[in-house]
Amino acid sequence: MWDADKGAVTIWTEPLYTFANPILMLLVLAVLPGSFFRPIAFQVLGVISATFLLMFTSTRLWAADTDGIWALARAEGCIAPPYLSAGFAAIVAAFAIIRAIRRIRKPRV
Repeated sequence: MWDADKGAVTIWTEPLYTFANPILMLLVLAVLPGSFFRPIAFQVLGVISATFLLMFTSTRLWAADTDGIWALARAEGCIAPPYLSAGFAAIVAAFAIIRAIRRIRKPRV
């Protein structure tokens, strides 16, 4: 969705472009049922979705850039460091895991 006429992508606009991706938005939405419903299937769906969300958003932090594509894209201005996107995904993943553990451990009334 980036266009050169809009200027370089900053660390603040990178999450907007990242989470405008329909797959990542679906993963964020898939975390919600796991956070609010008790059945273990929803809990597992939420944790798995949050894990994939974290993996997709933080790939540029840990993957090797052997071809130099990401470095060229950063120099061109079409991507920025994914710190905010990865941080948000990490918070969502931690929330999903903590919420799942609390939901599963809590005795049913």
